[in-house]
Amino acid sequence: LLAFFAQAFCHEEEVSAIDRLLDRYFAALMLEPDSVKTAELDWVIESCTDSSLRSEVASRIFRHYKDSPLMGEESVAIHVWDRWYSDGTVLFADEAEMYDAAVFATFTRRSLLYMPAPRLSLRDRSGSLESIPSEGVLNVLFFYDTSCPKCKALSILLPHVMGDYGSEAVLYAVYTGTDREQWDAFTKDFKVFNRKVRVVHLWDPEA
Repeated sequence: LLAFFAQAFCHEEEVSAIDRLLDRYFAALMLEPDSVKTAELDWVIESCTDSSLRSEVASRIFRHYKDSPLMGEESVAIHVWDRWYSDGTVLFADEAEMYDAAVFATFTRRSLLYMPAPRLSLRDRSGSLESIPSEGVLNVLFFYDTSCPKCKALSILLPHVMGDYGSEAVLYAVYTGTDREQWDAFTKDFKVFNRKVRVVHLWDPEA
């Protein structure tokens, strides 16, 4: 089946047909671990000996995993960048897209699953610097803006989830907006009724 796919794929000239084949391939790989995905996709890109076809295929693969709704699949896009784009083996057709891909790979690799979070120092309600994460307890970081509808929904759900948590935890609610009054209003309404969970409101407009 794989050999048949390679033969059909690498002789296909229509972009829409390439997209259909790749969509089927992505679906077949969905439940595989990232190590299998990267090996298979490297093989697909390598199989395309025509440079323009290889460029089209690699960019389609990169875009799919860059924007994947499945958490963690960004690592596949970063692998494609590292393996095929970073040294110029394959180029995007558009320089702006090449730049955007480089920025994505640079900044996203630090936030992949299992990567240690960088330490942050932000100011709490009293103006004191708070260093996060805290050692020895579960740390939950909730970044929000009061004008974001999804953030508002999460700000209703999260207190209920943390209210049922049975161990020691710190919930850091980090405001990313610019309005002090809105931050003040949010912090008054956002409460977790669980003695084991410490809620810390943070904001630093200069950060």
